[in-house]
Amino acid sequence: MTGKLTLPQAFEPSRTFFEQTVQPYIHITLIKDEPISRTDSKLFGTPYFPEHMPFPTNKDDRPLKLLAQLNFEQMPAFSHFPTTGILQFFIDPYDDVYGMDFDDGTNQAGFRVIYHETIEPMIAEDELPTYDEDEMMMPGAQQVKMHFTQKTQPISLEDFRAQHLPDEVAEQYDAWDDYIELHYNEPLHQVGGYAFFTQTDPREYEYSDYTVMLLQIDSQMDLDLLWGDVGIANFFVTEEQLKNRDFSRVLYNWDCG
Repeated sequence: MTGKLTLPQAFEPSRTFFEQTVQPYIHITLIKDEPISRTDSKLFGTPYFPEHMPFPTNKDDRPLKLLAQLNFEQMPAFSHFPTTGILQFFIDPYDDVYGMDFDDGTNQAGFRVIYHETIEPMIAEDELPTYDEDEMMMPGAQQVKMHFTQKTQPISLEDFRAQHLPDEVAEQYDAWDDYIELHYNEPLHQVGGYAFFTQTDPREYEYSDYTVMLLQIDSQMDLDLLWGDVGIANFFVTEEQLKNRDFSRVLYNWDCG
């Protein structure tokens, strides 16, 4: 952590608690109107995809669509994350809940997380699947490039680990908005760190070992990026899964107000 952590005055008696929760994360800034290649870190657009690999589909055998891809060579090195290759997040463009399973958030029937350890020759763009634009229900469409900045943040008050807040903090309801304004106000696109929710952290009830956030994509009005009614989406894994590069049981959640 660099510099003194800024807190609402009402939280000052619990400064030690908040300082002990500070974690590093990688903040993502989405930039439009920049040249973007198929292998760049980006939101939406045409994905990198290798030849001779089955394209991900939903239960009806219709192609999933790229939500995001992270090219690790373009990112700062980050704890336990790969330093090479591309991690992709696909969701169901024909599903009004974007492929999320409310009963089992790790069920990838309607979404897919794929890690390409090396970048290999790509399938030609004109050979990629096509989509019925009239039926699609994506949270956005505009291809935008990702830029990365390493930062730190104290605990999110929506994170399931915040249920252990000191009483003198938990009772200061009037200071919550000030805290969010200080530390969780910008579009919360990020890798790692603490998750933000408009409703409830699903890890509060199960999946408590899913403490690593692979990716969080917030709503951003100027990009016409909306998860329902201005919501937010998150993808989580356990630390062990990340170390093993096992993305077969990623926890996917999104909610809105």
